[in-house]
Amino acid sequence: ERPAISTISTCTPEKARGDHVFKIEGYSLWKGLGVGKVIQSAPFAVGGYDWRLSYYPDGYTEGSKDLVAVFLELLSKDAEVRALYDLTLIEQATRPSPPNFTWPKPTAPVVFRNPSSVVLSCLYHSMFVRRSQIEGSAYLYIPDDILLIKCDITVIK
Repeated sequence: ERPAISTISTCTPEKARGDHVFKIEGYSLWKGLGVGKVIQSAPFAVGGYDWRLSYYPDGYTEGSKDLVAVFLELLSKDAEVRALYDLTLIEQATRPSPPNFTWPKPTAPVVFRNPSSVVLSCLYHSMFVRRSQIEGSAYLYIPDDILLIKCDITVIK
Protein backbone atom coordinates (compact mmCIF):
# COMPACT_ATOMS: atom_id res chain seq x y z
CA GLU A 1 0.00 0.00 0.00
CA ARG A 2 1.31 3.43 -1.01
CA PRO A 3 1.69 6.13 1.65
CA ALA A 4 -0.81 9.00 1.54
CA ILE A 5 0.40 12.16 -0.14
CA SER A 6 -0.27 15.53 1.44
CA THR A 7 -0.03 18.68 -0.60
CA ILE A 8 -0.29 22.37 0.22
CA SER A 9 -0.89 25.28 -2.10
CA THR A 10 -0.69 28.93 -1.14
CA CYS A 11 -2.34 32.01 -2.57
CA THR A 12 -0.94 35.31 -1.33
CA PRO A 13 -2.66 38.57 -2.26
CA GLU A 14 -0.55 41.10 -4.09
CA LYS A 15 -0.51 44.34 -2.15
CA ALA A 16 0.79 47.85 -2.70
CA ARG A 17 1.19 50.13 0.29
CA GLY A 18 1.76 53.85 0.61
CA ASP A 19 0.98 56.78 2.83
CA HIS A 20 0.30 60.49 2.50
CA VAL A 21 0.44 63.27 5.07
CA PHE A 22 -1.93 66.19 4.58
CA LYS A 23 -0.54 69.29 6.31
CA ILE A 24 -3.20 71.84 7.21
CA GLU A 25 -1.55 75.13 8.10
CA GLY A 26 -3.52 77.75 10.01
CA TYR A 27 -5.89 75.23 11.62
CA SER A 28 -7.67 77.99 13.58
CA LEU A 29 -8.10 80.16 10.48
CA TRP A 30 -10.05 77.45 8.64
CA LYS A 31 -12.66 77.27 11.41
CA GLY A 32 -15.85 79.05 10.43
CA LEU A 33 -15.42 78.17 6.76
CA GLY A 34 -18.94 76.71 6.90
CA VAL A 35 -20.69 73.35 7.11
CA GLY A 36 -20.00 71.26 4.02
CA LYS A 37 -17.08 73.45 2.89
CA VAL A 38 -14.01 71.42 2.00
CA ILE A 39 -10.22 71.72 1.84
CA GLN A 40 -8.51 69.07 -0.30
CA SER A 41 -5.06 67.56 -0.39
CA ALA A 42 -2.98 67.29 -3.51
CA PRO A 43 -3.68 64.04 -5.39
CA PHE A 44 -1.33 61.18 -4.47
CA ALA A 45 -0.76 57.76 -5.99
CA VAL A 46 -0.83 54.38 -4.23
CA GLY A 47 -1.01 51.03 -6.02
CA GLY A 48 -1.41 52.60 -9.46
CA TYR A 49 -4.49 54.62 -8.42
CA ASP A 50 -4.92 58.28 -7.57
CA TRP A 51 -6.38 59.35 -4.22
CA ARG A 52 -7.18 62.54 -2.35
CA LEU A 53 -8.05 63.54 1.20
CA SER A 54 -10.93 65.96 1.82
CA TYR A 55 -11.03 67.87 5.10
CA TYR A 56 -14.22 69.52 6.38
CA PRO A 57 -13.22 71.85 9.26
CA ASP A 58 -16.84 72.67 10.19
CA GLY A 59 -18.37 69.27 9.55
CA TYR A 60 -19.75 67.56 6.48
CA THR A 61 -23.42 68.13 7.33
CA GLU A 62 -25.40 70.25 9.81
CA GLY A 63 -25.70 67.20 12.07
CA SER A 64 -21.90 66.81 12.21
CA LYS A 65 -20.90 70.46 12.65
CA ASP A 66 -19.12 69.72 15.95
CA LEU A 67 -16.98 67.16 14.16
CA VAL A 68 -14.00 67.52 11.91
CA ALA A 69 -14.57 65.19 8.94
CA VAL A 70 -11.88 63.62 6.77
CA PHE A 71 -12.75 61.65 3.65
CA LEU A 72 -10.54 59.42 1.55
CA GLU A 73 -11.55 59.67 -2.10
CA LEU A 74 -10.62 57.57 -5.12
CA LEU A 75 -9.86 59.89 -8.02
CA SER A 76 -8.99 57.36 -10.74
CA LYS A 77 -11.85 57.26 -13.24
CA ASP A 78 -13.77 54.07 -14.07
CA ALA A 79 -11.97 52.22 -11.30
CA GLU A 80 -12.96 49.78 -8.60
CA VAL A 81 -10.34 49.23 -5.93
CA ARG A 82 -10.18 47.04 -2.84
CA ALA A 83 -8.09 48.67 -0.15
CA LEU A 84 -7.39 48.86 3.55
CA TYR A 85 -6.82 52.31 4.96
CA ASP A 86 -5.93 53.95 8.24
CA LEU A 87 -6.49 57.65 9.00
CA THR A 88 -4.68 59.15 11.99
CA LEU A 89 -3.86 62.54 13.45
CA ILE A 90 -0.13 62.87 13.94
CA GLU A 91 0.90 63.90 17.44
CA GLN A 92 3.47 66.65 17.09
CA ALA A 93 4.40 66.60 20.77
CA THR A 94 4.88 63.66 23.11
CA ARG A 95 3.05 62.80 26.30
CA PRO A 96 3.31 59.94 28.79
CA SER A 97 -0.31 58.77 28.58
CA PRO A 98 -1.87 57.09 25.54
CA PRO A 99 -4.00 59.12 23.08
CA ASN A 100 -7.55 59.78 24.26
CA PHE A 101 -9.12 58.77 20.97
CA THR A 102 -8.43 56.69 17.90
CA TRP A 103 -10.21 56.50 14.60
CA PRO A 104 -11.49 52.98 13.93
CA LYS A 105 -10.02 51.43 10.84
CA PRO A 106 -11.62 48.79 8.64
CA THR A 107 -10.38 45.28 9.34
CA ALA A 108 -11.48 43.98 5.94
CA PRO A 109 -10.79 45.62 2.57
CA VAL A 110 -13.19 48.38 1.59
CA VAL A 111 -14.34 48.70 -2.02
CA PHE A 112 -13.81 52.14 -3.53
CA ARG A 113 -15.65 52.85 -6.79
CA ASN A 114 -15.35 55.74 -9.23
CA PRO A 115 -17.82 56.58 -10.51
CA SER A 116 -19.88 55.59 -7.51
CA SER A 117 -22.71 53.32 -8.62
CA VAL A 118 -24.82 53.44 -5.49
CA VAL A 119 -24.21 55.86 -2.66
CA LEU A 120 -21.59 58.34 -1.61
CA SER A 121 -20.02 55.89 0.81
CA CYS A 122 -18.80 53.71 -2.05
CA LEU A 123 -16.66 56.55 -3.37
CA TYR A 124 -15.71 58.19 -0.10
CA HIS A 125 -14.67 56.61 3.17
CA SER A 126 -14.62 58.88 6.15
CA MET A 127 -13.49 59.43 9.68
CA PHE A 128 -14.86 61.94 12.16
CA VAL A 129 -13.36 63.40 15.32
CA ARG A 130 -14.77 65.94 17.76
CA ARG A 131 -13.19 69.34 17.26
CA SER A 132 -13.01 69.69 21.06
CA GLN A 133 -10.74 66.62 21.22
CA ILE A 134 -8.25 68.14 18.78
CA GLU A 135 -8.33 71.52 20.50
CA GLY A 136 -8.34 70.03 24.01
CA SER A 137 -5.03 68.37 23.13
CA ALA A 138 -3.83 71.48 21.30
CA TYR A 139 -0.21 71.11 22.38
CA LEU A 140 -0.21 67.60 20.91
CA TYR A 141 -2.07 67.99 17.63
CA ILE A 142 -1.90 71.67 16.70
CA PRO A 143 1.08 73.14 18.58
CA ASP A 144 1.93 75.60 15.79
CA ASP A 145 -1.66 75.90 14.49
CA ILE A 146 -0.78 73.08 12.06
CA LEU A 147 -2.79 69.86 11.83
CA LEU A 148 -1.21 66.77 10.24
CA ILE A 149 -3.49 64.02 8.95
CA LYS A 150 -1.84 60.80 7.84
CA CYS A 151 -3.49 58.27 5.55
CA ASP A 152 -2.02 54.79 5.12
CA ILE A 153 -3.45 52.83 2.20
CA THR A 154 -2.90 49.21 1.23
CA VAL A 155 -4.31 48.40 -2.21
CA ILE A 156 -5.12 44.74 -2.70
CA LYS A 157 -4.53 43.82 -6.33
